[in-house]
Amino acid sequence: GEARWISQPSADYNETAFLIEAGYYLTPSLRLAGGYSFGRIEDDDLSGSRSAGGFYAGLTVKLNDLLGAFGGFGRQEVIPPTP
Repeated sequence: GEARWISQPSADYNETAFLIEAGYYLTPSLRLAGGYSFGRIEDDDLSGSRSAGGFYAGLTVKLNDLLGAFGGFGRQEVIPPTP
C-alpha cells in the first residue's frame, strides 16, 4: 500500500492519495499487478475540490534483460574471482 499527502499552504492546495496493489512476477523481468487507488485534490484556484478512484492494472518490464539483441544493453560481465 501507499499513501501520499502534498500541501502548499500559500496556494491553498492539498492533495491526498491512497492505493493498494498486489503483483506477481511472471518471469524475473516481467511483473503483472493490479490494485485500487483513490485521491482527493483541494485547490481554491480551480474548481474547489475533486476526488476520483478506481481499479487499475499494470505491467512492469526490465528492459535490460529484453534487449539482448543489442549486445546485452545494461548488463555487465561478471568478473571471476582471483585465486
